[in-house]
Amino acid sequence: MNQKQGFSGVEELAAGLLLLAENRVQQSYNEDDADLIALNRQIIAARHYNAWFTEGYVRYSIRWLSAGLTENSKRFSGMEPLKESLPLAFWMRPLYPLEGAGEVLYAAFRGYRCLIKIAENDKRLLEAFFDLLDARISGFAGRVEFIENQFPPFSGMVLIGEKPGKTANSYLTRYPLLEFSGNDVAVLRGDESAEQIRLLAEDICIWFGRSRFNIKKLRVPAGYDFGPLFSALAEYGRQAEYANYFNHYEYQKSSMILGKVAFHDTGSLLLTEDTAYSGKIAVLQYGYYDSDFVPVGFYHETAGRCRNFFRSGEKVDEFCRAFFSDSL
Repeated sequence: MNQKQGFSGVEELAAGLLLLAENRVQQSYNEDDADLIALNRQIIAARHYNAWFTEGYVRYSIRWLSAGLTENSKRFSGMEPLKESLPLAFWMRPLYPLEGAGEVLYAAFRGYRCLIKIAENDKRLLEAFFDLLDARISGFAGRVEFIENQFPPFSGMVLIGEKPGKTANSYLTRYPLLEFSGNDVAVLRGDESAEQIRLLAEDICIWFGRSRFNIKKLRVPAGYDFGPLFSALAEYGRQAEYANYFNHYEYQKSSMILGKVAFHDTGSLLLTEDTAYSGKIAVLQYGYYDSDFVPVGFYHETAGRCRNFFRSGEKVDEFCRAFFSDSL
């Protein structure tokens, strides 16, 4: 299928998503807003199907999907079409609300036929999101398909979210496969502004620190003053009120106490130099670098990384170009 590109309605969709992010969609039924209201219902209901997907964090995801669509509206609307619409499989086990939506959107705008396999409970929110896109963006309908059982023939697969087990992985490696790595590291100089530290705290804590974009490791200069960071992290203290998160926090804290591991405790996040705890929920692993080391790519140049839902979109396109260049 070699369709003429030219999607319209991207900016209007972004405006509608912003209403959802700010919880300003009319609650009474309005035929013109039925698709927005349907997604709003799924936003509210999401925590009943996945306890990690709190309403506030779902709306956070919606907000930055809206911002990404606004920023890239002209780019998406004018993407060059593929020679043929290749079927691209997405196996999704999301760790944060609407994980993978940016990658699927990028691929769909590019012209791929996106086949999504996802658990029924997680499907509700994502399906309502793409139903909204079908309704609001001219030329988008039919680009995304949810698969109930086995995938039909596909050209390549993108893994999103939680990693599959050994049995599933042995099956998946038969195909061209794209996986995304996590455990991002922030390297600080020590002269970051209050706003940069606020964004760092967000990138550490948002979505309970479970995404591949979250900061899991910190590297700081000798003598670094953690005071401003601890103050910024305090804004996320209420995460400890959620049972799933608190159980991880309590477990890791007990493990550190029993193992005589040194740590700092903010009341909702544990900071330790022990590398054995790297990547654990409710833990931030940190280390020092020597004073004669000049870090490259300071964190503040990429602060707010959890806000960029289209950060990995180009990687999907690069992956497809590497394997299917004759069809692009």
